Amino acid sequence: MKPIVLVLAPMLLLVLAVSGCTIPGTDITIPIPGLGGGTTDYTHDIIIIKSMQAVPATTIKAGQTLTLYADLQNMQDPERAAGSQVEDIEIELYDYCTNLFTGEPKPNEDCSKKFDMSPQEIKTCSWELTPREDLMLITPCELKVKVTYEHSTKTVTSITFIDSDELGGRIRRGEPWQIGGSTTRGYGPVKTYLEVETQQPVPDADSGEGASASISMKIRNVGQGYIKDSAIIADDDHFSIKLPDELDWKDNEKCMFETQKIKIDGSDTDVIKIIRKESTPKFCKIGSPYVEIEQTYDMNAEVTYDYEFRKNIRIQIEPR
Repeated sequence: MKPIVLVLAPMLLLVLAVSGCTIPGTDITIPIPGLGGGTTDYTHDIIIIKSMQAVPATTIKAGQTLTLYADLQNMQDPERAAGSQVEDIEIELYDYCTNLFTGEPKPNEDCSKKFDMSPQEIKTCSWELTPREDLMLITPCELKVKVTYEHSTKTVTSITFIDSDELGGRIRRGEPWQIGGSTTRGYGPVKTYLEVETQQPVPDADSGEGASASISMKIRNVGQGYIKDSAIIADDDHFSIKLPDELDWKDNEKCMFETQKIKIDGSDTDVIKIIRKESTPKFCKIGSPYVEIEQTYDMNAEVTYDYEFRKNIRIQIEPR
């Protein structure tokens, strides 16, 4: 297979240099021209309802049994996500115009309990529905299906520090000194956007008392679905950000989002609220370490969440 070559027009190069380098929903990395670095953003929606079908047709007669099929797919790349599965997936026909049908539709046996899916696996779930025979009017109905699962998405962002004398020498000699950091955001529809706001490389501790680097972080729902309770539970099991041993937060103040309490399963719980698909951004400082010449470190963030993907199909029921 021949490699894919991306040819970028000059205007696009300018845009990338100013505004970043992510192609959302892809595994493509584009470095920022002249600065190096880049962003790799793995697939957002990893479990989707690929298609829905009503058999024998979307228009049926009262008393005629309809079978609803929903095809699910794990969108992860089998090479990049080799050996991994999305576990404990649940599917539900959560809205089906209950007053129009007899009985309660049940999914096929394979989909009646939680199941796992491997990368690129496709799974078909089905339900049988029979409209009441006494319906006297043409009646439309939206059949709505949702699939829910828990997932964790990791983000790795680099930060580079430079010896202050080395930096001064490069500037005096007119040598290029600015670099762009790199970020990798893993599979999943909810991601931590962890960015270094200070121009890199950042001067090290020799540059003066209080030397530091500013970072920002934000949690975003970049998928087509919904986060349970529109919130991330604010504990170490659901959100964490870790620095390497050589780095620490400025003044030892741990970087954490603002939280609020909501009811989850009947209990007051501290959460990070997601409003209009993103959290309130948080800005923090990392104290500059001492380095010899130049050193790059990786910062790691991980967010764990319950996610829901929905799809619907419209049918019509006609009198006999």
